[in-house]
Amino acid sequence: MKNIAYAHKSDNKLKLYLFDQPDEVAMPGSFQALMMSRLDFSVIVTEIPPVHPSEMENLLTFKLRSLYPGDPETTVFDYKIIIKNKQRYAVLFITSKETVATYKELAYGKPLILPFPAINKMAKLYENDNCIFYFWHKDWIDITIYEKGVFTSSSAVKREKETFLDFLKIRNILPKNYNEYKNIFICLKSESPYIQEQSRDLFKETKHIRFTPAEDALSSLSKKTDYLFKKRKQTFLFYKKLKIEMLLLPLILIIALLFNKYIDNRAHYLINLKRTLNERIQIYRKVQEYTTKKNTLNELLAQKPADVFFMLSEISKIFGNRTKIHTFEFLTKERTIAVQNATNKRKIKEYHFIIKGITQVDTLQYIEIFRRNPYFKDVTIPNVSGNEFHMEGIFVKGDFYVDE
Repeated sequence: MKNIAYAHKSDNKLKLYLFDQPDEVAMPGSFQALMMSRLDFSVIVTEIPPVHPSEMENLLTFKLRSLYPGDPETTVFDYKIIIKNKQRYAVLFITSKETVATYKELAYGKPLILPFPAINKMAKLYENDNCIFYFWHKDWIDITIYEKGVFTSSSAVKREKETFLDFLKIRNILPKNYNEYKNIFICLKSESPYIQEQSRDLFKETKHIRFTPAEDALSSLSKKTDYLFKKRKQTFLFYKKLKIEMLLLPLILIIALLFNKYIDNRAHYLINLKRTLNERIQIYRKVQEYTTKKNTLNELLAQKPADVFFMLSEISKIFGNRTKIHTFEFLTKERTIAVQNATNKRKIKEYHFIIKGITQVDTLQYIEIFRRNPYFKDVTIPNVSGNEFHMEGIFVKGDFYVDE
């Protein structure tokens, strides 16, 4: 930005001059911005929490009561926000309402600035260094300190008639280790040689010193520079929230559709699960019904009486026609035993019997026959007396087995 004017008091009257021209400004349209006197302002930097822009001024007004002793009724301030290393800082420019009104009248509606935007832009080139910036004006000097790119303090001194006196003033407000800082001077081209010469004694041990023309620093500012004491754009929280909600609306709709799809899938899953459960219940009931009927059948089979005719049929096959049975005793006492062989398992019932009669065959022959018959076990033929029979007596006892 070119053609920046400044106010200089002459003959008890403020007059406007351009930085790159010695003559007084004749017409308001000949400059683009007005630089106010740094001596009319107090500059304070304070750390702030993250708040919405609409609440920032209220927060700083509250903090200002503990930072600045001026009368709140006559005091006015503006601020700039700096964010560095995830920390937020507010640089406050404090003055009286009367001072701002005077400058606005002189500016004819043009924006108002201080050296801060030019210095802050240059400080971004030294973000990893500790720097002291000296902005030399015709009437005052601004001394601003940055440490690792963070604005820490700003002071101003009124210029004396002799430049070496200015350096004595500056020396009193510099930190003790100022020689370890990078010292950058911003001054008019016309004054730069003389200021360099006068600075040699004070900065002879300084490792880094640089001189930059003020005309170049100011011309680098653009029309988008954040000027002071202009009407701020009102960012209402309601509209910001509405904007955020409008941006989030598509996402919310997608989430709603996905959730609806999830609900439908769950509903189908529950329906199929209910159907499968009912089928399993029906199968379970049929199994229970089958088990009940099987148990009932087993109980009926267990109560089935012994098949005596089947037993007699098997005995008649063994004795044949040459044996006559007189008595056949069948014991009602029975027991169920499990029989296992190499191929299968089965349950059989055991009955005890005794047969008496006469035969024309040697009774010892029957022992082998009984052994070969699978339905008889432990069959014996005890000795009996011949007086009981007309023919050779037979006395057979043993166990008879049938499948359960």
